[in-house]
Amino acid sequence: MLISLVSLISLNWHCALGGLLFGYGTSIISDSLHFMTADLRLNSFSQGIITSSLLIGAAFGALVGGKVSDLIGRRRAMIVLCCVFIVGNLCSSLAPNFAMLLPARVLLGVSLGGFSSVVPIILSELSPSPVRAQMVTRNTLNIVGGQLLAFVVGAVLGSVWEERLDIWRWMNALSLLPACVLLLGTVLFVPESPRWLISCGQEKQAFLVLCRVRSNTAEAREELAEIEQNQTECNRGERLTFRKVLVERWLCKCVLIGLGIALSQQIVGVAAPMYYGTNILERSGMDTELAMIVNVSIGIVSVTSMAFGLWMIGHTDRRPMLLVGMVGSSLSHLMIALSSWLMPNGNAKGTVILLLLLLFCAFMQSSITSVTWFMLAEIFPLQIRGTTIGICSVVVWMTKFTQGLLLPVAMDFLGIPSTFMLLLLFTALSTAFVWLFLPETRGKTLEGLEEQGVVQQNQNKMPTGEYEKSTFGGNNKKQQQPREEEGSILSKFGTLTKRKKSVPPADASAEEPERKDEDEAELVEKLGKDAIDSCLILPQPDLRNLEDGQSLRTLTIESRDDPKVQEICQLLLCWLNDELAEERIVVRNLQEDIYDGQVIQKLVEKLAQVKIEVPEVSQSEEGQKQKWRIIDIVAILHLLVTLALHYRAPIRFPNNVNVQVLIYTRHGKQISKSIVTEQLTTKQTELAPKGERDAFDTLFDYGPDKLQHVKNSLVAFCNKHLNKINLEVTDLETQFQDGVFLILLMGLLEGYFVPLYKFHLQVNNNEEKLKNVQFAYFLMDEAGMPKPKCRPADIVNGDLKSTLRVLHALFTKYKHV
Repeated sequence: MLISLVSLISLNWHCALGGLLFGYGTSIISDSLHFMTADLRLNSFSQGIITSSLLIGAAFGALVGGKVSDLIGRRRAMIVLCCVFIVGNLCSSLAPNFAMLLPARVLLGVSLGGFSSVVPIILSELSPSPVRAQMVTRNTLNIVGGQLLAFVVGAVLGSVWEERLDIWRWMNALSLLPACVLLLGTVLFVPESPRWLISCGQEKQAFLVLCRVRSNTAEAREELAEIEQNQTECNRGERLTFRKVLVERWLCKCVLIGLGIALSQQIVGVAAPMYYGTNILERSGMDTELAMIVNVSIGIVSVTSMAFGLWMIGHTDRRPMLLVGMVGSSLSHLMIALSSWLMPNGNAKGTVILLLLLLFCAFMQSSITSVTWFMLAEIFPLQIRGTTIGICSVVVWMTKFTQGLLLPVAMDFLGIPSTFMLLLLFTALSTAFVWLFLPETRGKTLEGLEEQGVVQQNQNKMPTGEYEKSTFGGNNKKQQQPREEEGSILSKFGTLTKRKKSVPPADASAEEPERKDEDEAELVEKLGKDAIDSCLILPQPDLRNLEDGQSLRTLTIESRDDPKVQEICQLLLCWLNDELAEERIVVRNLQEDIYDGQVIQKLVEKLAQVKIEVPEVSQSEEGQKQKWRIIDIVAILHLLVTLALHYRAPIRFPNNVNVQVLIYTRHGKQISKSIVTEQLTTKQTELAPKGERDAFDTLFDYGPDKLQHVKNSLVAFCNKHLNKINLEVTDLETQFQDGVFLILLMGLLEGYFVPLYKFHLQVNNNEEKLKNVQFAYFLMDEAGMPKPKCRPADIVNGDLKSTLRVLHALFTKYKHV
């Protein structure tokens, strides 16, 4: 049974509960640590051990989680992780002492680290490609949402039951509720990943899963074929071993830069407010109860900043975002250190420290945290991406573990000012690394990276000749205007990378996008014009199926090439498609599409407003062959012309058109032929206004081979803008039906943000789809565009011709944007 987009979103929200558990489990320690310390009599080193034990377990879970999901499947891995989480949570909540609490926290961390690896995999593999980025991003938002929930729960329970030292156990145990929901829902509703099923040779089960999570069976079949092809290519291709990574200089530098990004994300000190926010405020002189309450603001700022950062990723480059975040974090650390050093302890000092921590969280979550994982996914070649991202995840977790272990000790022995000056030093080193070594990855392809990396590796072995050296970094002025084919991020890799000298015109980089857009516009117009100028050729009949005594009539070559006959055929095709548009019937060829009687039946029912009770059209191969034997194109033309005249079709035929009819008759093994003249039309008056046609009418009727070029150009135009918000168009006919993509595209083209309350982001029925498309038409009217020729209902019904008309109108107006 097929499910709607809303059901798919619900399924993805359910899977993303793993991110919620991850955020809650890692951040609840910020508020529970105060009560845990008093209840179990922990010193500062024990506090660090308890906090970091979860992180060391998470590092192990992140490392093995992906491998486990490869062995037993994504769904079973989720079930196992839920069970491990429940056991670890119960043990940690009931632990009577430090010795029992420590292994329970490690076990809990293993499950959380596994969630961090498996949840993004299952989300990306179940989601359709156009909304995959949104679904995976939802997991990131759930993580910071879980952190906010932890701060809220800690503030409420800690302030209401402040006198109960064991309240930390309830803070931990509350996460059992979403864990049980996740376990039950995964067992009952979450399907296995179709990609994993195909990798195990279970194609039938994979197809059934795709039918559940895709809008129609055709889409499911198409994706199944694509997955099988990719699997075959992966099995056939050469595996990229770790030894080869070390030997190939460009691959080794990719890995080193990725590890540097992962390390830089953590050493700037995000653990300080997330794990020890309440502790820092208490050390600054703020009251404990007040510190737990205001600590909620750290979660609120984290969620809003993360959402803003994910939006910014689609609108700006990665490297500048990282630099801004790190410079802002450095300033925050400096001001925290100075405030802690100069101000006396008390609520005033605590308030200042809180505001500076919020400023740091805003810079951290909106840029550094948001950008890091996107860059890691973009910078690594496909064949080693899974392994290298796993290694980077371990680096992240081990850095978190080190910070979680040493921060309370550092604050005890060095004090808050010296601790944050140390974090300032680490942040400055990270900023220098990004400035000197990190390439820009936005808009660059992995394929381009791999291809250019291999080319450059080979060029390093050639004589120098007319090659120049490029610097490893971001400040080489000669690299600021690379040629289009050198646009891969490998232009920044390698101190000995060589390439041929090329001096493009000064304004070449500015002219190339305009020239590309103009070429696309000319292509659309030219294909439309060529299709209009082309003529309809009715095929010669197949005489092999003629039986003894049977005759077959067709037009002579001269009549088929007669411009008046061609015009009649074109007018009839246009009229048929206009009349049958609501029936979702498209007639492309009079001889091939009319012969079985179904089109004529629907046409007569539409024109005469009657219901014709006839048997269903035969779909068997034998039945179709039988119909093919009785095709009479001349009779079809006579019938259609008569119907058009009788029902006063809004077309005008050429007057007095005669055709030469060639009649074939079989006599035994011999076939005789004769020619007679028949009158197709007589003198007539125009019965109704002649319908206006455009290039798309002609393309659909007579140029299906050329239509694909137009679709490709419009898809490229849409993706040029929609990719800024991590959306992608792959199917023009279905993805614009609900109007959401059309509204978002208008906002991007006009440069404004469309408020979500203005339209239905999650569409539940056709009425909401229609309102969305009508709102998109309103935005077009506000932008000064002419009223679209097609109705909003045509877009909702998935009429491809109507969708192309609207997108072409947008392309014509905004092709230089």
